[in-house]
Amino acid sequence: STVVSSVLVGLLSNLPLPAGVGSGACTYFAYALTTRQSDYDLDQKLLRQKFGCTICFVSSLLMIILALSGMQWMVFRRIPNAVKDAMPVGLGLLLALSGFQMMNLVIEGDGMLKTGPWSFSLIMGGLGCVLTSFLHWKGYKTAVLIPLLICTIIAWIAGKGGLDLPLAVESPLPNFDSWIHMWSEFGHIYVDFSTFELARSIMPIISFYLISLFDVGGIVYAVASAAGVVQNKGTEKEFVPGAYGVFVAVGIGSLVAAIFGCSPVIALGDAFIGVTVGGRTGLTAIFTSFFYLLALPLCPIFTAVPQFASGPVLVLIGVELLSLTKYLDLEDPTLALPSFCTIALMPYLYSIDHAILAGLACYVMLKFLKWITCSPEHTQEEEKDKLIEDAQDESRGLTGETMITPH
Repeated sequence: STVVSSVLVGLLSNLPLPAGVGSGACTYFAYALTTRQSDYDLDQKLLRQKFGCTICFVSSLLMIILALSGMQWMVFRRIPNAVKDAMPVGLGLLLALSGFQMMNLVIEGDGMLKTGPWSFSLIMGGLGCVLTSFLHWKGYKTAVLIPLLICTIIAWIAGKGGLDLPLAVESPLPNFDSWIHMWSEFGHIYVDFSTFELARSIMPIISFYLISLFDVGGIVYAVASAAGVVQNKGTEKEFVPGAYGVFVAVGIGSLVAAIFGCSPVIALGDAFIGVTVGGRTGLTAIFTSFFYLLALPLCPIFTAVPQFASGPVLVLIGVELLSLTKYLDLEDPTLALPSFCTIALMPYLYSIDHAILAGLACYVMLKFLKWITCSPEHTQEEEKDKLIEDAQDESRGLTGETMITPH
């Protein structure tokens, strides 16, 4: 499903945006539809999984129909700039938090996140962050790959199967014996309309659609902003060329995913690292899909890469996207609060769609309070100032400006 989706995104949208199964929809799929702690019967579990996959299939059909009409992007583009421009920054912090957790700098304990103890993974991950940032500053295209390889080789040498040093984490060498077992359940069809009941399917379908709308739309806009391909940015005519194609591709990929037992597909936030090193067109997504396919026979090698080795990549993405705060209007508290909620709640809630909804809720309530308390003359003056500011921005050539430039 990841390969199909990424190829279609590249062909239909020409955006550097691979697609694959996402954590938001996957969490809802696993815990709200297919998992019950009281289910000990394997047949009952399989039945629930088929029900969940059928829901995903129907939701994907709805997504494709609405995407072909262009309605999904029309809805998303109506999101105010205070929220839209905050999405890339929030995504960067969310990815950076994931990277810090992979390095064991941030750990869970006592119902909260806290600083992890000194460890081999923390030291290696920290050094990997420094080296990645330095190589990126030097302009190396392999700024991400070199630290990852160094950390992985050191972990294999120091861990079990190597020198087995006391402080080293468990980093076993690649085991190709497990490769055959990966294919034991491949080819099973999980969509079964005999499990579909309309009455209890409406809310899950709507939930999947909304999760996909905000997840895909948020990442599309964030990646397009980072790549500098948003046209007429900040104006009424703002749009992302090919955005509708991403929604169509994601819908088709979600159909494939549902048939083979996976949750719906979304645009992948990993695309930021491709943009960072110069990706600007759909060829980035197509070549990414090729490497995903190539990774299948080499899966034991990639699964043996320790998490702390790839954590610095996510931290670097967070660093790059943090620079986009300069496009936020933080002087106006009625715009700053929606932006802040969108940014801060993505890592705190570990959710893209919930953070966007929180930012929208703040924006709507503040706009309502301004509307009932401000005089019509004051409102007209604000709108006039905004039009003058937009005209000045356009005259300076700020619209469509590239924010992350390739080296």
